Amino acid sequence: MGEAWNRWVAMVRREYVTRVRRRVFLVSTVLGPLLMVGFVAGMVMLTQSTEEPVRVWVADESGVLTVKHPEDGWMPSCPSCFPSRDLLSYEFGRTFLSEGALKEAGFSCMISLDDGVVQSEKVQLLQLAVPSMRIKRWMESDLSEAIERLKVRDMPSLDYDAYLGLKTEVRLVGLDYATGEVQSDGKAVVGFIFSLLMFMFVMIYGMHVMRGVIEEKANRIVEVILSTVKPMHLLSAKIVGIGAVGLTQMVAWSLLGWLFMG
Repeated sequence: MGEAWNRWVAMVRREYVTRVRRRVFLVSTVLGPLLMVGFVAGMVMLTQSTEEPVRVWVADESGVLTVKHPEDGWMPSCPSCFPSRDLLSYEFGRTFLSEGALKEAGFSCMISLDDGVVQSEKVQLLQLAVPSMRIKRWMESDLSEAIERLKVRDMPSLDYDAYLGLKTEVRLVGLDYATGEVQSDGKAVVGFIFSLLMFMFVMIYGMHVMRGVIEEKANRIVEVILSTVKPMHLLSAKIVGIGAVGLTQMVAWSLLGWLFMG
């Protein structure tokens, strides 16, 4: 048992050292993170280049965040919380618009506010067209700031610890206007992309295992090895050795990311 174990460890070490010393491993370890960053940056740039302006109707039926101005009509109680942007604009009112009325007025979506928004920090976003992740983050940030201002408005002597307890992070729940079903946002797309990358990573190293077996068979080295070890031991040693190469590469990528990001 001890001799068989030593042979197995030697095969794992040989497989690992041979592949780590290859130029392909070194190049892919260095260029891999750069390609990943370039891929993500390209996706972000592509998404932002196709963004369309979004007009939002804020239906504040309970009057939580709006006040009536004598000349301008319904306005946010905190105008600075809803800045004007090229891709995002708001209009406020107390009326819940139907799908047809919203479409006829040229709005892309409607934010529905009620009395419970201050406690739940969840807001319904009824969508005719799904906004991009960036625009949705803007809306969440604007609503969060407006609700924070509402909480501290009557607390002039608020200390820092109490303020931290009032910090608000609103989460928009996207709903399809016609069906009322929750719509997936860009986070699901990001999750799918990284799941696909993980699948590709597993497939690539699975192919490395197969190629390793084919190479040794072509070089007739496997005939010599099989005379001293069992085929299952050889295959398991290859899987462990190549898996260790993959883990080494992932650790190297993590360290490179930590050095650049930190």
